[in-house]
Formats: sequence, C-alpha cells, structure tokens
Amino acid sequence: MRRTHVSALVLVIWFAMIGWQVRREYFQPELTRLAEAALSLAPGVNFYTLRLGDRTVGLATSRLDTVPSGFELEDVMTLDLPALGQTGSAVVRTRVSLSHALVMGYFFFSLDSEVGRFRAEGVLGADSTLHVTIDAGGSEQEVAYRFAEPPIFSAALPIRIAMAGELKVGNTLHLPVFDPSTLSMRVVEIRVLEHHTLIVADSSSYNAATTRWSPSRYDSVPAWKIAEVYGGVQVESWVDEDGRVLSATSALGFTMEKTEYELARQAREDASGQLSLAIDEDVILSTAVRSNVDQSPVPH
Repeated sequence: MRRTHVSALVLVIWFAMIGWQVRREYFQPELTRLAEAALSLAPGVNFYTLRLGDRTVGLATSRLDTVPSGFELEDVMTLDLPALGQTGSAVVRTRVSLSHALVMGYFFFSLDSEVGRFRAEGVLGADSTLHVTIDAGGSEQEVAYRFAEPPIFSAALPIRIAMAGELKVGNTLHLPVFDPSTLSMRVVEIRVLEHHTLIVADSSSYNAATTRWSPSRYDSVPAWKIAEVYGGVQVESWVDEDGRVLSATSALGFTMEKTEYELARQAREDASGQLSLAIDEDVILSTAVRSNVDQSPVPH
C-alpha cells in the first residue's frame, strides 16, 4: 500500500511539473516570450537594389544594432526619381529604438528631396502616448497620439512576426502598426503564404579588366513569403528566419532586392545617366503604400 501511495505521489509531482512547463511555454506574457526570442537576433546590415518596373531607381540599407536598452533599427533609402515635375534624389531615413521585447521607444523619420523636406520624431510614453515633433519645411509643431496598446513600428513588423514564432504557412494575423511616414496607426493583416529557399548574393568581386563588380558567392537562405494588406493595397515580402527582408514587391511596381553594397551602387550608377522618365505625377508619392481607410489616432 505504501508503495502504491509513493507511486501515486510521483505521478502527481510529474504531472505538476509538466503542467508548470506548459504554462511557462504557452501562457507566459507575450513581451517576455518576445524578449527571450529576440536574444537570438544578430546585428548586421543589409543592402538592397531598388527598382520601379524594370528600371533601377536607387539603393537602400537596413542596419540592426544591439544596444544596452535593446535594439536600434535604421533604414536609409536613396531614390533617383522625378518629383513634382523635377528630377532629383530623395533620401528617406527611418530610425527606431526597440526594447528587448521589440517595443518602440523612440523613432525618427525624414524625407529630404529637392522639392522639400519633412521630419518627425517621437517618444512613446509608459501610458502608450506617443509625443511627436514635426518639422515640415521649417514649420514645427508638436502633437500627441494616444494608443490603446503600444503599436508595432512598421519597419520592425517582419522582425516582430518572426520573433513571435508566427512564420508558419497559413497563419493570418491582425496587428496594430504605426507608420512614421504618415504618422498614423492602422490594423494590418499579415498572411504567411509560402516557405522556400532563396539564393542571394553573399559577396562580390571586382574585375579590373571590365571595371565591373559581380557576385562571387551565393548563399541559400530559408525564407518565408508574407503579405501585408491594408487599405486595399498588398505588399509582399520574402523574409529570413529573423524577419530581415530579402526582397519585397508592391502592387505599384516598386521592388527591392537584397544584394551586396558594391552591386547595388553599381546598378544605381548604371541607371543614373538614363533617368528620363516621362511621368506627370510624383513618383515618390505614387510608389508609397496608401490606405483608403482612415485609422489614424486622434491627436491630443
């Protein structure tokens, strides 16, 4: 009888330990799980070639750094496009500080071109109020946006999805996303469409005889195809296991593709002397992702 009681006690303890482990894995707070998953995020910089249709129109960089408070993500995009009847360069910079759990803390956004400039920077308070300073052509103002919950910064969205373990084909998510270019928050539908292996350039070499750069080595990267849908517009991206973008395509014909820096710069230089697009509308604005649903928070 005593042996039976001991066996029963061992089973109770064993089931209790299993139950504790299940609760720990599946019911711990989401931000705690994100912080644990984000420990695997490695700093690094990616380079991209930007195209409009079949024409190279610029290059971009995306840098992820680890800092004591978490992470810093900085994107820089340089476009050679006609805007408002003029041809010139536009530079878009986005920088965001993220906590260890990938929650936005501070952001900076700027658009500089020959036809004007726009800057916005903000800090998210503990009460989920975003305090923003806007500088549009030298005219500065301050506004505040109050959110029911901390939104996901748009540039960090794929990383957040990956670290949450949601890169599973067939998954559909609806997440609150803050877009610094429009200073608005909208609910974005994310669909995980495919899983595949992509071949990307891993290094480049220079040929002195032809004075050209070319890929010298390629890498096979496990990748997931995700679609971000809002306002009737769909943007499709291939991302790696960390959520870093490998390529992206919008319905408006704008694409970006990961490559090596020398190859991206060479493609831009090749195209710079051939930029004579006869387009009546502002290409920068036409290639931006628009939403016909007003989901902006109300300034306070």
